[in-house]
Amino acid sequence: MLRRSHDVSLAKGFWVFPGGRIDQEDYRDRLDDVEMAARYAAVRETLEESQLVIQASDLVCFSHWTTPMGNPKRSSTWFFVAPVASTVALRDVVVDGCEILEARWCHPAEALADYRSGCVDMLPPTLATLHELAGCESVAQALARCEELGRAAEPRQFAVRPNGLELLNPRKASMPPQDVGSYLLTEPWRLC
Repeated sequence: MLRRSHDVSLAKGFWVFPGGRIDQEDYRDRLDDVEMAARYAAVRETLEESQLVIQASDLVCFSHWTTPMGNPKRSSTWFFVAPVASTVALRDVVVDGCEILEARWCHPAEALADYRSGCVDMLPPTLATLHELAGCESVAQALARCEELGRAAEPRQFAVRPNGLELLNPRKASMPPQDVGSYLLTEPWRLC
């Protein structure tokens, strides 16, 4: 995970996965294939933000999120899982010190514990992703989890409510038990 600078326009100081916006060149010659462009953007942004090399063909789509309707700035975010060589260590991750200030390798459950204790800030899609991967002890298990859950046919969305953030179409199998079509993150973004 990477900690973003307070000088950036989005997610100031938050812990995130490597990534960023899709640039025109990420579409290559397939202007109608947004998911493929997102894959190329993930490869490029991971290299830019961490100096880690991943292959677009190794990326397995985990989820796709959009910001709530009515937000002044909306985004569509793809989350992928990919293997990284077991020989890659934290010392191999190089951050620029401007956009990205810090990097860490950690188990999803450890990142969630740090969030719950107030040590780190994260956005709701990052929290939900970590929650869904928390039971995985290896990349192979995470990839199997991707297969088990399957990708949602439509982007996952959330809405801001007075008492928290509501996930409008969560994966019920991976969220805490409550058999409903939405899940409320309280405090205001706490995943319980």
